[in-house]
Amino acid sequence: FRSALRKGHAAATLEDYVKAESYYLQAADLGSAEAQCVLGLIYSDSSLTLYDPAKAFYCFNESAQNGYSYGKYYLAICHLYGIFTDIDYVEGFYWMKLAADDYVDEAISFIEQINATTFNLQNILTGGYTFSYPGI
Repeated sequence: FRSALRKGHAAATLEDYVKAESYYLQAADLGSAEAQCVLGLIYSDSSLTLYDPAKAFYCFNESAQNGYSYGKYYLAICHLYGIFTDIDYVEGFYWMKLAADDYVDEAISFIEQINATTFNLQNILTGGYTFSYPGI
């Protein structure tokens, strides 16, 4: 699957997301959790014609279940903020902790922010905390 993954990254770099999707789908079908995560990113981008919230959530979930660190992080974000699914803090924190345990900087920062504040979770989530997708 590495060849398909590399070709997907090259196509995404050229912003040919339709071609990238085909390569990422090949890699994902061959077991690449990274490809599943990147597909989630593509499907979650509302500026692209490939935008599909249901597919985005499915791909993040598959990636996380298959152990990919950023898949865990994005699945956590989906659950914590109600993106493409209902808000579920328990599930969100479960995946965020696993992502932090995998040394995902964004997940570590998220958990540190929660540990350093006296605000409740609702205030943190509706406050100034933001997340961003790393470049594809």
